[in-house]
Amino acid sequence: ASTLTAGTEARVTLRGNFTLHGRTHPVTASARVTWVADDQGHGTGQVRVRAHFSVHLADYGVSIPEVVQLKVSETIGVDVSIRGNAG
Repeated sequence: ASTLTAGTEARVTLRGNFTLHGRTHPVTASARVTWVADDQGHGTGQVRVRAHFSVHLADYGVSIPEVVQLKVSETIGVDVSIRGNAG
């Protein structure tokens, strides 16, 4: 384990479940976690998490209409941005 310093970014791997179209599957995402700093560089009570992962639409029962199959990817990227307050 490492310590998160105000204003710096830590890279972590997140594991969890993602639900789309009524189907749930485990996902792994690379993420950046930042303890938000104020103007003087001191930590605030906020933490920001940004993550990205890809999902294969067929795994979630999403079909791509034939008329657009050549224009729509079977795999999509999901970007997540969360900002929360401690305590």
